[in-house]
Amino acid sequence: MKTALLILALLLICPAYGQGENNIVNLTCWNLDTFAEKCLKDLNVDSCRVIIQPVDGLIKNEYLAVTFDNQGAFTIAISTLLFYQDAMSALAHELVHVRQMSKGELKQLGSNMVQFRALTYKTSKRSHYTDPHEVEARIQGLRLFKKYKFIIQ
Repeated sequence: MKTALLILALLLICPAYGQGENNIVNLTCWNLDTFAEKCLKDLNVDSCRVIIQPVDGLIKNEYLAVTFDNQGAFTIAISTLLFYQDAMSALAHELVHVRQMSKGELKQLGSNMVQFRALTYKTSKRSHYTDPHEVEARIQGLRLFKKYKFIIQ
């Protein structure tokens, strides 16, 4: 089933999209497309591909949502354990990471090493709350969620 969803996602993102437009592929049961587009526009992100992928349970046994950079096409995996409002909040947080990565500010250097702007540091489950890129994502994600949470497609 997961392979079929991934193949479907790849087929959906293949069509060309115009310069400056974002291409959002939402594979979840939630109406997140318009919310995601508004958040990306607010974050000044354009010409970006984002796949919102549902995942059963926790991701890596600890996270409710994560973002993967696939050479400029971003996959945001969101746990199906979340309620709609929580999924929106998690998506807003992850879209901040999309901005950080698309602008070259955030780079994964290894399994637990990242570079955020000019700072390189080791990440861990505990430091997830104090790492600068996560602090920014929480603050900006909360701002986006509050601003656009009533958007329904």
